[in-house]
Amino acid sequence: EAGGTADGAASASSVSASEVEVLDAAAAGRENAARQAKVEAEAAEWEANLLAAAEAKDKAAAEAVAAHAAAHAAEAESKARRLAEEDAAREEAEEEERRVAEEAEAARQAAEEAEAAQKAAAAEAASQAAEAEAARKVEEKRRAAEAKAEAKAKAAEEKRKAAEAERKAAEAKSRAEEEQEAKRQAEEEQEA
Repeated sequence: EAGGTADGAASASSVSASEVEVLDAAAAGRENAARQAKVEAEAAEWEANLLAAAEAKDKAAAEAVAAHAAAHAAEAESKARRLAEEDAAREEAEEEERRVAEEAEAARQAAEEAEAAQKAAAAEAASQAAEAEAARKVEEKRRAAEAKAEAKAKAAEEKRKAAEAERKAAEAKSRAEEEQEAKRQAEEEQEA
């Protein structure tokens, strides 16, 4: 059908393996049909010869033709049986080849799916690890900020306490100076 043209060649090159098997099977069927037709034509010829010999009342020729026709028929039957067995064997081999190919394809797909699942699991694990690391860093920053704020608050409290102590010390010193001054004045008045 390609007709030897470039388009035909391109079409033939794109035929799938299953289509090639179908075409091979069809060609084998046509070849068997041609063989069977040839056998039937030869049998019909022998039958015509038998009838012609019988009509000529040639009993011996008729018997010879009959025996030859019987032998030929037996041979044709044997050939037909052998061809049928060959067809059956070829179909069984093709079926086995298809089954093996299907199993291989199924195994390949299963391997690809397993690999994809493994990659997805690895990616998920990596994502979870990254999220955990990010959460850990955030928690560290939060704790550092809390510690810094707490240290700052403690420093402010210490500073406040120090200022309060300094203020109290200054007040105590002032009172002591006032008392000393009052005592001195009292002594001066007493002396006077």
